[in-house]
Order: sequence, then structure tokens, then C-alpha cells
Amino acid sequence: MRENQASLTAATVAFVASLKWYTGDQNAMLQAEIMRNISWRHLPLPLWLFARFVLCHEFFSRAVVHLWRSIQGSTNAMEGLWMRKSYMEHQVRSFLVKHRNAAQNKGSNKLQVLIVAAGYDTLTWRLALEYPDVNFIELDHPATGRAKINALRNVCSKRTKEENIKNDTVVVSAHNSAQIPQSLYFCHKAVNEESTSLKQALANDLVNSHSGRNETSALQYNIPTAVVVEGLTFYLTEEENRSLFQQLGDLFGCQGSIVAFNFFNLDSYGRPTNPNTQKKALFSSFVTTFMKYKVKVFGEPFKWGIEPDKLPSFFHETGWRLIPSTLPFATFGDDLDYTVMMGIEYEATVEWIAQ
Repeated sequence: MRENQASLTAATVAFVASLKWYTGDQNAMLQAEIMRNISWRHLPLPLWLFARFVLCHEFFSRAVVHLWRSIQGSTNAMEGLWMRKSYMEHQVRSFLVKHRNAAQNKGSNKLQVLIVAAGYDTLTWRLALEYPDVNFIELDHPATGRAKINALRNVCSKRTKEENIKNDTVVVSAHNSAQIPQSLYFCHKAVNEESTSLKQALANDLVNSHSGRNETSALQYNIPTAVVVEGLTFYLTEEENRSLFQQLGDLFGCQGSIVAFNFFNLDSYGRPTNPNTQKKALFSSFVTTFMKYKVKVFGEPFKWGIEPDKLPSFFHETGWRLIPSTLPFATFGDDLDYTVMMGIEYEATVEWIAQ
């Protein structure tokens, strides 16, 4: 990723996630609202104009979805991304329900959620309003983080001016709130920045999204933590991925902590591959080749992939253990016990087991 430019891949992912807004999907509608409020200063003008044009009317969004489905063929890349979002949210919500009840029974409410490379995702904003006693932390590249905060503030400002929030309204949702939650924090550091470790970044650059003040005390170590690493592993080298999981273990390794993530299995040409991409090999190879060179042009090339059956060995002696995939997602692809196939990628979750 270029140092002073917001991630184009993050913007593309958010755009695809928002395309379902016309169906009435609440999360997609919120994502589309964020996309409409990203400043043109943070994205290349053609991409900014295209996103604004497509998301301005149901007709154009439907047309793009139809065209995308025609092009992607059997790869189901678009649907895979939609399901990826659902998978990550399901894992975090399951963590909160399970451990929040246990913590309250023990007289404690110490839980936290960390999203690594959050991009323009709306998960923390939504959940922070539902769980105000839990701290939600986003770690992202500085340029992308600034673009997102600016978009969030634009959304809140417009909602206030349009008087969408009445004085007697009880705010319980990001879909009607005109305020950024007080329990949402941002840390703007590149996760693969060699000069700064994950711990140093979180310890020195944790800013409260509501007050704008640096509040490093919000981060707590060795308490149950749900970490989401979505859309990142394939942009890091194998060594950088090992370091990332090792640092996550050093910081949050305790009973109850989990990391939900997605990954690619890259073929010999460096393209994503799985049974979906092999159904119509010639057409699918065109799609995955396009993806490979698209992210390379964006300055974010694919660097790492792993075969699902080799994933356990990757986590050997790391303190993390793969856990079985959750039932709601077993039917969306080949269930490999600990992985779920969605579109052109795989999803998996690990839990901390080291004592």
C-alpha cells in the first residue's frame, strides 16, 4: 500500500459490501451511507465518482450486481465477500454472548474486540452501540483510517442536520445514531510497519473516536479478546503473518480469546484457487488473474496463501488452535472441519490454548 494513500482495496471491498443496499439489508445500507460520505480527496476521482453514481439509485446498483455475477461465473467472488462479512460478525457476536454472560457472573465485564485492518467496515460502530460496556478497537493504515473517520463524521453531521434523530429517540443502533460511540477507539499504524510493533502501536496511538483524545488505558492485556483479521493475510508474507499471530498471542493470549480470519490458497501463478475457481477453469482463471493484477496495480499484491489442510501446521506451537467451523456456515461451501469456503477464499477461527 502506498504510504499516503487510503487503501483502494478497502474501498473496493466496502463498495461491493454496499451493493446490496437496495434489498433492504440494513448493514449494506449503512455501508453504502459510509461510501457516499467518503471525501473525494481520499480516493482517485474516477473510483469516487463511479461509487457515488452506482450507489445513488437502485437501478444502477442492480445493474452492477447483475454484471458482476455474469463476469465472476462459478467463482462466486461477490457472494463470498458478502458471506465473509457475515462470518466475521457471527464469530464476534458469539464471542460476546458467550463471554459477556460468563464475565458478568464473575462480577467482571472485561472484554474487548480488536479489528485489524478494519478498512471501511461498519462492524465496530454497530456493535459498540449494542455493547457499550465493551471496548472496540480498530487498527488500520493511517490514510485509510483518516478517510473512514472523516466519512463517519460526515454521516453523523448530515443525520443531525436532517433531524433524523429526535430528542425522544433511544439510540440503540448505528442505523439511527448521530454520534460515534464512546467505546470505539482507533489506532492508525500499518500492521507490517517494521519499525513499530503491534504492542507499541496500540500502546502509544490509541485514540478515542468520540473525544479525539489519546486513551491508551482503554486497551487491556490478557483479557478475553475477539480479534478479526479480515482481508489482510494474503497481503502479508508468511513471516509477517506468523509475527502477527505471535504478537496477538503475546498481547491477548488467555482463555477465551479468538482470532477470526480469512485466507487464500494461491496457485503456482499467485492466483486464488479453490473448488469454486476450478469448476470452469478457463473462465475462472481469467477472473482470478484479473484480481491478481488489479491488487498489484493498487500497490497491494498477494504475497501469501496456504492449502487448508496445511493450516494446522502453520499454527503449530503458536499457542493458537483451529476450532471447528460454525454450523450456520457449513452449508455455504465445502466444510473442512475448521475452515469454511466462501467464494474464492476460506475463513477460519483459532482460539488460545497455551497456558
